[in-house]
Amino acid sequence: MQISHRKIRQKNHDSENTNHHEHTNSDNQKSEENLNIITTYEKWINRGLYGIVIIIVLSLSAFIYYMYYVSSALTNASPRYKHH
Repeated sequence: MQISHRKIRQKNHDSENTNHHEHTNSDNQKSEENLNIITTYEKWINRGLYGIVIIIVLSLSAFIYYMYYVSSALTNASPRYKHH
């Protein structure tokens, strides 16, 4: 998970660098359009990444909470565990 995250960050960094190079072209109008398209594309990618991360975190916390709730419910319900 961590490795892929780093790779994605690196990719974004590389594309940002290429954007800066495009900006210095004599063909400013065209590079401007490309820049806008690329930046919106990157924004959507980042948004998607954050969305995925948020979903994973939420599902993990929900799962942990659920497991905790179930285990506590079990300990409360069954008389076997009450001795401990």
